[in-house]
Amino acid sequence: MDELLLNYLEEQDVTGHMGFRIMLVDDEEDNLYLLQSFLEDSYEISTATSGEEALELLENQGVDLFIVDQKMDGMDGLTFCEMASQRCPNSIRIMLTAFSDREMLLAAIQTGKIFRVMTKPFNIVELESAIEEAFRKLAYQRAFANLIEELQQKNKELEDSYEQLRLEQEARLRSERLATIGQVTSRIAHEMNNQLSIFAMLKANRTALRQVPSVANSIDFVLEATENLVEMVRLIQDYTRGQTPKQQITEINLSSFVHDTVRFVQQTPIAEHTTFEESYDEVPPCRLDRSQIKQVLLNLLRNAIQAMEVDPKVWVRVTQPSTAWVEIAIQDQGKGIPESIAPKIFEPFFTTKSHQGLGLGLEVCKRIVEQHGGSISFQSVEDQGTTFTIALPVKREHIDGESVQG
Repeated sequence: MDELLLNYLEEQDVTGHMGFRIMLVDDEEDNLYLLQSFLEDSYEISTATSGEEALELLENQGVDLFIVDQKMDGMDGLTFCEMASQRCPNSIRIMLTAFSDREMLLAAIQTGKIFRVMTKPFNIVELESAIEEAFRKLAYQRAFANLIEELQQKNKELEDSYEQLRLEQEARLRSERLATIGQVTSRIAHEMNNQLSIFAMLKANRTALRQVPSVANSIDFVLEATENLVEMVRLIQDYTRGQTPKQQITEINLSSFVHDTVRFVQQTPIAEHTTFEESYDEVPPCRLDRSQIKQVLLNLLRNAIQAMEVDPKVWVRVTQPSTAWVEIAIQDQGKGIPESIAPKIFEPFFTTKSHQGLGLGLEVCKRIVEQHGGSISFQSVEDQGTTFTIALPVKREHIDGESVQG
């Protein structure tokens, strides 16, 4: 046995009696009296004159060691030991017998029901030695149990420390990555704003351009796409700087708003071969930041389209499941989200699109929806598709940091 383990067991005092409790079971009262008088100075003793009486006593007390006579009226000693091992599984049992049924006794020892068999008339010194050995075994068992419990507690503490360290490292890496992306997006945004300034001229001359047949059908789409691009960059900038975007709250007809967003997506190349099935209930007006919620819808619609490779079809629904809430559901029939990654999809920088994205899309969507007092959830079945559901309040009593228009 390892020296460290031996030292630990010595510290646990495996040689002391440690308050061990003994039950004597014998239908001969003279034997009970003799055994009790011999043991009661060192141990806590209880007695029973039958196996049935002993089992009744076990309803209200625990026992560490049983000393049992094999031949008793009614229940015999071996039967009692089998039942006692179920009531007190950590107890030890010594059998006293005047018979020599070796096969029966050997089987009892091998199955663990009996620790030691002693033949009557027994030798007091041998019995004392057997009791000491039994309690030493029991003390070792308890010491091992304590050691295992301590090791489990230490292991739990180490796991908690490791998890805390992992979270701190992830937070630091996320912060460093955000800082890097913030610097890059700021430069990109600056260059984009310079290049997009020409669209301000288009916007100023929108009415005149609508009179030109070759561009009349495209001008509104181009300007809307430009505004979406600018808003997307602004949201990412705010996120990477750790800022909460200021909301421009207006009252909108949600069904019309979602329908218009779907129409916009239908005009983009990504939706060229996509079929949309739309269903819009009449729902109360909602007070939302139009541009932010539009970014959420665009992200979810693009994800739905990209989830399908052949004959893409997207279902869009607006419903009111209760008086206080409205819901927007976007469903695809793609490959679905594997259970192994489902818990991670709203985490920053998590993406399954390889080099096609930063993994900020769904995390930003979640932030925006929650800042509107709502929630975003999903249901997915592999090889059948995914449904994202946005729940938004019909009326918010308070909106942090909002700038109300209209």
